[in-house]
Amino acid sequence: MLLVQRITQQETKLRKQQESAPILDLFSDEGVEVNIKPEDNRCAEKSYLLKTITDKPCLIDYEKWSRFLEDTDLYPTVFQLAMKELVKEKKMVNVDADVTKRRTKIIKPHWPNKSEHWKKCL
Repeated sequence: MLLVQRITQQETKLRKQQESAPILDLFSDEGVEVNIKPEDNRCAEKSYLLKTITDKPCLIDYEKWSRFLEDTDLYPTVFQLAMKELVKEKKMVNVDADVTKRRTKIIKPHWPNKSEHWKKCL
């Protein structure tokens, strides 16, 4: 997570620098304009979850949860909000628990005793 945080901070710093004073890079070729636009990957979480979780129940434990974070470089809160939206849209369902009353942490990867199974709705 520290690596993701550093990358995000650098992207934000670079974005502010480009917006405030669009100056060419000191070491770039003359006359070549530098257009660095860091990708905003916050919209990819829903498609990633839909692709990763199938219609068969999938155990969301700490190992699976960490794989989500490593594969996408997204924050845990982004996945929580995405899953909340997918449950609201009736595209995902928790097989083990009623998650309608959960507000912030809809996914709870408590390994090994309380892990939950999620699946895609057909």
